[in-house]
Amino acid sequence: MSRIQEEILSRPTFFEHFDGVVLDWRYLQRREKGALKAEAAWLRRQGLTLAVDLTSGVNLYPDLRFVDNSKKEYAASMDLVLRLLEKMEILGSHDLILSLHRQPENNFTIVQTRKSFVATLKTLCQQADRHDVTLHLRLSPGKPPRNVREAVILFDQVAAANLRLAPSTGLLLAQDADVKALEGKVGMWLMSGSRTDIAGQLWDVHAPLAEVAQKDKLVSYLSVAPKARLVLDAVYGNPDDEYRDARALADFIRRDNSDFRNCQ
Repeated sequence: MSRIQEEILSRPTFFEHFDGVVLDWRYLQRREKGALKAEAAWLRRQGLTLAVDLTSGVNLYPDLRFVDNSKKEYAASMDLVLRLLEKMEILGSHDLILSLHRQPENNFTIVQTRKSFVATLKTLCQQADRHDVTLHLRLSPGKPPRNVREAVILFDQVAAANLRLAPSTGLLLAQDADVKALEGKVGMWLMSGSRTDIAGQLWDVHAPLAEVAQKDKLVSYLSVAPKARLVLDAVYGNPDDEYRDARALADFIRRDNSDFRNCQ
């Protein structure tokens, strides 16, 4: 896995479009603290904002679980997040993107699952606060919270000052969502489009932003939280696709003329 500096310098126009990067959690997990300290100096000189994305690891099994239905596995998951927060502090990262996961298949009800999610998020917020980290909870299909209503209910139940919501614009557009209830709750927008199959069923919310046809609707969504960070959340096959979406992101910023900040 290449260092952050190498990845950024391989993109000559990076600083024309972005002021930060999002790192997959495994980038920090696989590096010793000393190695991260060495990287941190260059990153600070560039004034880069760093966010860490835990989403790929929150899968109930085999990586991280956020329900306390197995004492050993749950404790291991909490310990891993704690160690990740310590490494984030070394890098100067203050934003952790995370999701929830499916309900356990056996011997754990939906009510128990929901209560455990709330308790876990409260615990993680307390731990994150010690490291000056804000948690950004994804809205995405296939995992709770799956829509605006579920997200707002969970947000209010946790009631932590350092918990924010991170809606996927691809999901919101696919659901034709009413986002008024998100006002004051969004920490970052995960910018992407969506795709449906031949039967019209949603199958992807990580399509390139440049493919979004409902541009005015997307701009109206962003106006609910114009100060929230904009994060490209699409899957790209090559640098040209990245550049195309960087230009699309700049177009959305011009349309709204707000003080948006952007991050790859």
